[in-house]
Amino acid sequence: MPSDLSDFTLYGGMYRHVNLVYVPAVSFETVHARTDFPSPKGPAKIAIFGTLYNPTNATDSLEVSLEVTDAKGTSIHHSKQTLKPWQSATELTNFTIAAPQLWSPINPHLY
Repeated sequence: MPSDLSDFTLYGGMYRHVNLVYVPAVSFETVHARTDFPSPKGPAKIAIFGTLYNPTNATDSLEVSLEVTDAKGTSIHHSKQTLKPWQSATELTNFTIAAPQLWSPINPHLY
C-alpha cells in the first residue's frame, strides 16, 4: 500500500490547489515572432503571427493592438487594427529593425 507521503491521492478528486483562469470569449491562444536576419550587420525583418482561442466561433470584429519593446522598455513598434476573427495562424503585423541589438551571454539584450 502506498504511503501517505506519496504525490497522489488514494481517494480520487482534487487534492491540490486549483486556479481558475478567465479568458474573454475570444483571446490569443498563441503569438509567435518570425525573424528574417540575413546579415549580422544588416536590418532584421520581423513578422508577428497569432492564433485565436474562439470556442464559440464568435464573428464580431476584434481590435488588436500590438507593441514590441526593447530591453529598456522603449517601444520599437506599435500597431493597432480591427480584424474579423480568423481560424489559423495569421500575420498580425510586420516591421523592420534597422540595427538590431544581438543577444550574447555578455549582453543578453531581449525584445
